Amino acid sequence: MLLLRSINCIFATMRIIIIDDEANGREMLKSLLEREFENITIIAEASSAFEARVLINEHKPDLIFLDVNMPMLNGFDLLQSFNNKSFYTIIISAYNNYATEALKQGAIGYILKPIISEELHECVKNVQRLIDSKKSQEIETNKSNAQRVVVMSTHKGTDIIPFDDILYVFAQVNYIDVYLASGSKNNYAKTLKAFYENLPKDIFYRPHKSFVINTKFITGYDKISRNII
Repeated sequence: MLLLRSINCIFATMRIIIIDDEANGREMLKSLLEREFENITIIAEASSAFEARVLINEHKPDLIFLDVNMPMLNGFDLLQSFNNKSFYTIIISAYNNYATEALKQGAIGYILKPIISEELHECVKNVQRLIDSKKSQEIETNKSNAQRVVVMSTHKGTDIIPFDDILYVFAQVNYIDVYLASGSKNNYAKTLKAFYENLPKDIFYRPHKSFVINTKFITGYDKISRNII
């Protein structure tokens, strides 16, 4: 009888589907996962590739544990039926001759039955690292996208101006003129200093106390007149 060590994991919650035509196999893996990992949710179980495909499309899991040998359609047939996989796969099999094909099908891990606790942990940790990395990239992308606009209040409401649309900004006495690449101009009751603080310095340049320029629109510099073109 395999003795398992309880390990405290600090993973983010992972949503899992177990796919195996043998009920005992599903139950044993479910028991191992629930005993060994705190932050997982087993959202469904399937006994065939047909049933699994429906459940995957319905529940959108982070990870599936997949047996290869199943009647009618095997595990690889199931994976090939998805053009774009939004989930990770760990193969669970009693046979070691499917490992090469598993890698070709994009499986993250390959675990032989009976399952060894350490191998299970290593595979799940690898998947969790991939999920965490993907989520971090999505967060950074969302932050980057959110920061590529400047939000300005007006007496009518709010203007959201993409950085790429700003040609240059000119400071007036009590307001600023924001000139856009489209040729239009907007006025805002704000100091140039305050406006410039919200702009990325790798894109915008302040050559004069009254001007801020989008560097991507700079085409040259006139040394005689000392003007930026």
